[in-house]
Amino acid sequence: MHWKDHLDSTLLGAYSLYDDATEGWKEVNGIITSCGKEWHILGGSGKKNILVGRTNLGKPIKINKAIGEVIEKVSGSKNPDKWNNIPLTFYVDPRVTFGKNTVEAIRVKPQVGVVAKPKEKPVLEINTESFEKARLAVESGTYDLEKLKLYYVITQEVQIALGL
Repeated sequence: MHWKDHLDSTLLGAYSLYDDATEGWKEVNGIITSCGKEWHILGGSGKKNILVGRTNLGKPIKINKAIGEVIEKVSGSKNPDKWNNIPLTFYVDPRVTFGKNTVEAIRVKPQVGVVAKPKEKPVLEINTESFEKARLAVESGTYDLEKLKLYYVITQEVQIALGL
């Protein structure tokens, strides 16, 4: 273990999952209870406003690209405001490239047995570019109502406007 791992950060990090008894990393099941922007001191770069996930593990976690992509898949939403009560397993990846260095970093994956929610579909709205594309696809015969419903929420009003 590196001496930097003993520094007490306000954020959950790889050091948080180090088990002194086994002198190794452990996996921990936890929950992202909510997400939002917060100010935190990040190393030598000073205080920054970052996207943070509140956890039930005692400290919040910085939501970086790798972690955000997993949460999006598990939650079914790209919107961090909807990332509430997301069950994840927190673990350490010892081979993360950061600049020219290889470092240990905290990562997340779905908890065993947790089924990812389906992605939220946007509502198809009249007088939008998407509606025009859908109308043309319906007119050309390449799309029907069932195929459109794979990608959009279709209201009765839109269905009538499309002539379906």
